[in-house]
Amino acid sequence: MFGIAAVLRGPMSKGFWARALFASAFLLTGGARAEPQDLPRVPSTVAPPLVPPAERTPGATALTLDDALRIFRARSFDLVIAEAAVASAEGDVLAARALPNPNVQFEYSHIFNYRADGRNLVLGTCVGCASNGILAQISDNAALENVLSGKLSLKRAVAQAALAAQKMQRRDARRLLEGQVKNAYVAQAAAAAALRYAREAQGFSAKLLELSRIRHPAVINDGQLALVVADKAQADIAVIQSEGSLEESRAVLALLLGVQRIDVIYDADVRTAYRLPPELANLDARQLVDLALAERPDLAALRLSVRRARASSALVDRQAFPDVALMMQYYDVGTAQNAVQPPTLTWGASLNLPLFYQLQGEKRRAQADIDTQSALANKAIAQVVSDVRTALAAFDVARRSVDILETTQLVAARRARDVAETQWREGSATLLDVLYAQRQLIATNQTYVAALQTYWSAIFALEQAVGIDGRTP
Repeated sequence: MFGIAAVLRGPMSKGFWARALFASAFLLTGGARAEPQDLPRVPSTVAPPLVPPAERTPGATALTLDDALRIFRARSFDLVIAEAAVASAEGDVLAARALPNPNVQFEYSHIFNYRADGRNLVLGTCVGCASNGILAQISDNAALENVLSGKLSLKRAVAQAALAAQKMQRRDARRLLEGQVKNAYVAQAAAAAALRYAREAQGFSAKLLELSRIRHPAVINDGQLALVVADKAQADIAVIQSEGSLEESRAVLALLLGVQRIDVIYDADVRTAYRLPPELANLDARQLVDLALAERPDLAALRLSVRRARASSALVDRQAFPDVALMMQYYDVGTAQNAVQPPTLTWGASLNLPLFYQLQGEKRRAQADIDTQSALANKAIAQVVSDVRTALAAFDVARRSVDILETTQLVAARRARDVAETQWREGSATLLDVLYAQRQLIATNQTYVAALQTYWSAIFALEQAVGIDGRTP
């Protein structure tokens, strides 16, 4: 297995990053196989970075995605809970491995109205008689029977299967939670990029307002000036809203990272692109499904639950044979033959006779558990296939959308705004033309940031669907 692909750093250029798309660094098992031509492929491309923020927030710490995942793995409260569940299952295994402790009983007794000193009129002189007695008893609590019947080994098998399933559930929890961290991280980066574009639009509106006031009232009238003032106010509101969205996204990411101090601020810095390993790029949908079926921890956990249910059913069948406890007892009240109780050593066994109930209810529940876990495992297989297909479809849409935005729409919108501004300065275009072009550019920038965020989310969804993450050590 090998992990993360080559990392490319540097500012985003419109020409180069227009080709971008798929990114993630998956761990791979095995080599590439023959691919049917009628199935969709994952293109061997590079993921574009989100636009970095225009300026660093005062007091904030720059945070890469790798840093965010490292902090999450060290601090996450949810991972601590998952670890505690594994520790509990490990305790169950230790308990299942242990033999029952032997039972020891000791009693002291005294007989009243009895003289054992030789002046007893009935017994006469009795050497070795006593009015005090002792009883000692030890039992194995069915330990030997549990070993010989195989009950102990079946209990161990049930506990070990449950532990293995719990470990897979912990791994699955990490898979899902890390997906949340990645999406929250990209959401913060997208909010920072949106704020950068909003401030850029605000700066343009401010310059436009300044020029309009110079030209008023000679060139533009009161109504046109009012339009520019309203446009500037709208740009100011957009900046305020973008700042609020950025702060909200910071709060979400901080919660996932376990931050407990309000003065700890992280700035997501998505400037890095990740090239897809050629081996994974050559996989088609069917091969990705095969990989997911082998790697998804939730499916593995359900398969282990089926094993646990079957072991539990076998244990119930074995427990229909009752536990047999072996015991040994010593009892005496005096040591003479004619004492109240001469020394007596007794061996025996005790068990509950299954005359009225033979665990029919437990057997029915055990079989129902097998049926339930098997159905859940089969359902999970269908879910894996659906997840991979859905993730591939979402990725393809996001890839093509970003491609159009990068190669055509962004360039055209900015060019239209710049030309409209130049023509307005020269008197060949109206103020409404400039405002319309500016609004189109703002809308295009917003669409572009949203498309990049959707694209990265599609990458993370495909990682989750396949069940591998090349960024995980």
